Amino acid sequence: MTTSLFENFDSDCEMTVLPQPNAPGTAHVPPCTHLSHTINDKSTSTVNSQWRESWKSASVVNAHLMDDPTIRQPGFALPRQQWSLLNRFCTGQGHCGACKKKWKLSDFDQCSCSETQTVSHIVESCPQTRLHGGLSKLHSADDDAVVWLTSYGS
Repeated sequence: MTTSLFENFDSDCEMTVLPQPNAPGTAHVPPCTHLSHTINDKSTSTVNSQWRESWKSASVVNAHLMDDPTIRQPGFALPRQQWSLLNRFCTGQGHCGACKKKWKLSDFDQCSCSETQTVSHIVESCPQTRLHGGLSKLHSADDDAVVWLTSYGS
């Protein structure tokens, strides 16, 4: 049963109240599952090709790491903390001295090795933290990269 919340409201807007969700621990169907049946392969293909073209023409930091932005990237199944850290490194927007200074969270942008601490510096060139293979290796999210992410993030 649905009920209009705006029965006496003079507008074209109407909102419906849906029944209460299932009790905790009971299964339910996610609300948008029916939408997947309404999207056909042709429209998905069109959206994907438009996204690829937009990606190619945009100025994206480290765009060379991603061949196809419409597919799940390596590391997608990592735990949230590692996935977030991986994305911060790949986008160049992480918790490093240069970003913290830019965001006015710190007055200093120096690494403990005395270089300017950028995300790239942490992965590529810092003698204390660099990952052999650099950012490309990290983006691959292979076992070595996950071990490095885990040790860096802890």
